[in-house]
Amino acid sequence: MKIKVLILGIILTLLSHAKGVEDKHQKWLRVSKNNCLNSGGKLVKNNICEASWEKAIKICSRSGGKLPSLQKLKQAVTSCGGEIEYFGNSYCKAYQSSYKKKGFNDAIYWSATQNEKLSQFAWVIYFYNGTTSYYSKERNYHVACVK
Repeated sequence: MKIKVLILGIILTLLSHAKGVEDKHQKWLRVSKNNCLNSGGKLVKNNICEASWEKAIKICSRSGGKLPSLQKLKQAVTSCGGEIEYFGNSYCKAYQSSYKKKGFNDAIYWSATQNEKLSQFAWVIYFYNGTTSYYSKERNYHVACVK
């Protein structure tokens, strides 16, 4: 029994170090209330900033970072134990708890990734269930920034 616990501990340590490598060069930034409001955004649940895509880019720039790529947002979902495009995430209490502890809401977040065919649309991710889609850049969604 002690050996199984030791092996499990080693595996978890290795996995946590692997996740650290994936985020080694980028970290999530918290958008300040002033940066959000002064850049045309608004504060919503848990004081998280919400804005159009263009304003989200401006907000992240003023925060010393940038809007994350769709790939970076997908990494955030999987690092919380979720799966991409899997509606079952919404029933997984461990996943739901993990992304909330990291400061995300159960909401849609903008990515910097634009739709290649429709320039007026950009990709988003819905943290509640890990699904992706693209929406008009004029709509208001949550803003998360990376540095």
